[in-house]
Amino acid sequence: IGAEFVSPLLEELAGKFRSELGAGAGKVLNNIVSMICFLYSLKGVSCVLIFDIIRALLGSFTVADLEVLLYIFKSVGVDIRKDDPQALKDIVNIVNDKGSKLKEKSSRFTWFVDTLTAVKNNNVNKIPNYDKSDIVDIQKAFKATVKANPPNLQVTLADL
Repeated sequence: IGAEFVSPLLEELAGKFRSELGAGAGKVLNNIVSMICFLYSLKGVSCVLIFDIIRALLGSFTVADLEVLLYIFKSVGVDIRKDDPQALKDIVNIVNDKGSKLKEKSSRFTWFVDTLTAVKNNNVNKIPNYDKSDIVDIQKAFKATVKANPPNLQVTLADL
């Protein structure tokens, strides 16, 4: 995937992400983040963008945002841990701060913290419904099609 393809796509996805993040709950936000996670899995973008999206979702921290965060950590959590463990540690600290300020912790929040802890400790067996076979199949097909490794875009959400 070249920069000529990924750049306009990312700009469009970032614009839609910002508008959907402000609009509230919806499957559109899940689909946008899913597309960006697939681009990350194919090495089209760097983990910096994924961490920016996580921080933006933690800023509003609604139930719908928890759903999207769960998806991110289930799909690419192990990979972002490998790429930047310090940034993941910062995210864990932010979540712990947010959790300490909550008066009542919902079961969804507890499930999210359990998933995040499993990613942080690199314990794939404790991540619920973790199945990376689809991503691995797509990566194999992509490598078979594209012989050269294209560089991933080192962009942040603010750059887009």
